[in-house]
Amino acid sequence: MAVNRGGRATGAAGFPLPHSHAIVPSMGAERALQAIGRIERAVARIEASAARPRPAPQPTADGDERLAAAHAQLRGKVEAAIAQIDELLAAGEQG
Repeated sequence: MAVNRGGRATGAAGFPLPHSHAIVPSMGAERALQAIGRIERAVARIEASAARPRPAPQPTADGDERLAAAHAQLRGKVEAAIAQIDELLAAGEQG
C-alpha cells in the first residue's frame, strides 16, 4: 500500500482508498512497531538468559562415589602409562 502526495493511502493502481481505510496504515504501522518492540525486548531477555551461566546440578551421594571411583581408575591408568613412557625414555637413553 502506498501513500499519495496528500498523505492518503492508495491501492495498487494508485487510486485513493475509501476514507475509512486511510487511517488503517498508520494504526497498522503503529501496531506493527509496537509488536516489533515487544519482539526485540523478548529477544533481549532470551539472549540475557542464555548468557547467564547455568547453576551446577546438585551432586548426589551415588554420583559422587561413582565419579570418585572413575577418577581413581583413570588416575591409575595415567600413572601406568607415564611409567611406561619413562621406561621407554630410559631405555632409549641407554641404547
